[in-house]
Amino acid sequence: MQHALKCHTAHTYVRPYSTLLYILDCPLDLSGSNFTLAASICSKEDRGKCCRYINAFVAVAISQYANVTNQLGVPPELSDICLQSVSETLILYGIPSNATIYCGLGLKIPVSYQCKGHRTILEMRQSPMFDDVVLNCKMPLSTEGSCRRCLNASILYLHRLVGADDNTTLNTCRDATFVTLTSQGDNVSTNGFASCFFGVQGLSNQQGSFDNVYFELQINKQKDKKRKPLLLL
Repeated sequence: MQHALKCHTAHTYVRPYSTLLYILDCPLDLSGSNFTLAASICSKEDRGKCCRYINAFVAVAISQYANVTNQLGVPPELSDICLQSVSETLILYGIPSNATIYCGLGLKIPVSYQCKGHRTILEMRQSPMFDDVVLNCKMPLSTEGSCRRCLNASILYLHRLVGADDNTTLNTCRDATFVTLTSQGDNVSTNGFASCFFGVQGLSNQQGSFDNVYFELQINKQKDKKRKPLLLL
C-alpha cells in the first residue's frame, strides 16, 4: 500500500479490489507518499513520531502545490475538503483514525500556512533574515552536518520572526519555511529535505530518493535551553 491518488471528488469511494481513492477539488497530491513506515509507527502509538510523519506528508504536498501557485497552502474554500481528503487517505493506507485527532490535523497541522501575515512564497522570501536560511539550507541536505546547519538557521529565523507566540504559530511558520525552501525543488530533493526538517524517514515511494537518510536530531537537548526545538509536534 504505497500509492495514494491525488484528490478528485467531493465523496470518497474505493473501487473493489483496488486502492484508488477519489476526493474532488483538493489539489494536494499524496501520490508520491510511502505510508508503510508511518502506518507501523502510528499503529504502535509512538505519537510524537507519528505526528511528524503526518505533518511531513502534508507539508510535502503543500510544497508541490506552492511550486505551481506560489501560495502557502490551499484557499479557504478548499480547506475542509482537503482535510477530509488527507484524513481519509491516511486511514486508507493504514494510519489509525485516531492519529489525525491526537496530532491535530486541521489545527496543529493545517492545509494552509499563514505565518505572521505571510501567505505566499514571495512574502516569506522577502521577510527579514530569510536569506540566511536559504544560504544555510541549500539542497541536498544529505549529511547530518548540512541538516543541522539548516535547522539552526531556521530556528534562529523563526524565533526572530515569531517571537514569544505559542507553539501552534511556531509550527505553522516552521512549515511555511519548509514549503518556501522546497517549493522550487524536485520531488526527490523535497522528500530528502523533509527527512531533515521533520526528523522522519521513508517518506517517498520514488526510486532514487535519499529521504531514508535518517537524522535523529535531539534539538530539545541542546545546551542552549532557551532555544525551542524546530520539531515541536
